Amino acid sequence: MATLKATLTLQASAGQVSTNALALTESDSLTVDSAPSVSNNRLSIATSAATVLVASSVSAVTHIYIKNTDGSNFVTVKTDGARLLLN
Repeated sequence: MATLKATLTLQASAGQVSTNALALTESDSLTVDSAPSVSNNRLSIATSAATVLVASSVSAVTHIYIKNTDGSNFVTVKTDGARLLLN
């Protein structure tokens, strides 16, 4: 089990945001019951056809990072139902 503790602090002198100075701090913690599954994979995707990155049968929350390193092509991300997410 792990605990994530975060603190957010916002500060501004008078005149920066409003006529009054701003000083706000908020803290919270989150307990994680199970170990997260982390997998780092690097894929080179062909430009000739669509490629499934996460199968529709996957029910777990999944985060992906997509970076286009080819200046002559563009990335389009759609769901299995062809709903456009990113273009």
